[in-house]
Amino acid sequence: MKKCLKCGNNVLPGTSTCPGCGNAIRNNTNTKQSFTPSAKKTVDYTPRRVHDTVSPNTAGYNSSANGSGIVAVIIILIFIFIPLIIFFNIAKYEYKEFNEETEELFENVYNDNEDEYIDPYDYVFFKSAELTELGEIVMFFENTYTEPLGVEVDLKYLNDLGSELSQYQRFGYMDIAPKTEQVMVFTSVNTSFRSYKYSYDPTDGISLGVTTINMDNIKTNDTGEKLITTYFNDSDEDLEMVELCVLYYNDDKLMHAACGRDYDIRKNEELMIEFDYSYEAKYKGLVFNKYEYYLHDAQSE
Repeated sequence: MKKCLKCGNNVLPGTSTCPGCGNAIRNNTNTKQSFTPSAKKTVDYTPRRVHDTVSPNTAGYNSSANGSGIVAVIIILIFIFIPLIIFFNIAKYEYKEFNEETEELFENVYNDNEDEYIDPYDYVFFKSAELTELGEIVMFFENTYTEPLGVEVDLKYLNDLGSELSQYQRFGYMDIAPKTEQVMVFTSVNTSFRSYKYSYDPTDGISLGVTTINMDNIKTNDTGEKLITTYFNDSDEDLEMVELCVLYYNDDKLMHAACGRDYDIRKNEELMIEFDYSYEAKYKGLVFNKYEYYLHDAQSE
């Protein structure tokens, strides 16, 4: 049984108004619909063909636009690579030209130096080496060139077994005047030695004022104890220093060698060097019947 929504009185089913208040009664009738599902649903499907390639005429492709892009790329490449090619060719040409000029320059310098350079080995000659009876070693050298040259000497003394006496090793250097034969004298050592060996190297001269003298202008006075030696400077230059060596011989045997020097010999003046041999004659048995002078060094101012 339903109730009136207004007054709450009971209302019989199918009544359209409330007997108590006369309010209309709403009758709701629910109708159920039956549904019988279809047993099967068939759908017709026709497969579509898929194209892997895209035609130029396909929507979204603009042939004129892409052609313009290619042309633009080509133009850019031309503007980049052509200047580079031109630059590298110019650089290559200039490098080649620079190399040719450099080679020519060095070739000219080399040829100029080659014309001026002389090898001292071609002009400095070792003549001989002699051991005196009193133990000095005399070495003879000659410079055949028109300019001063030099020579370095390494001298070693050997004992009876042929071993070097290292404490008596000697070194020497001598400038040699042009067209002159000169001697280098190594004084005796205070020990006994069986033999000696030496090596020498011609070099460029290191002294600027190297000169020679006229050996014919030497005069000697033998006092019996010393040789008083004079030299008259008839050259056109003042001499800063002259060093002479005298070799004493008994017949052909070289007995003794000694050197002495004098300084500041002006033009038309005379130098004097005294060679005292009295000690060697008295205590070392020096006997001689002739002597010879050799130049060791002469320097002009």
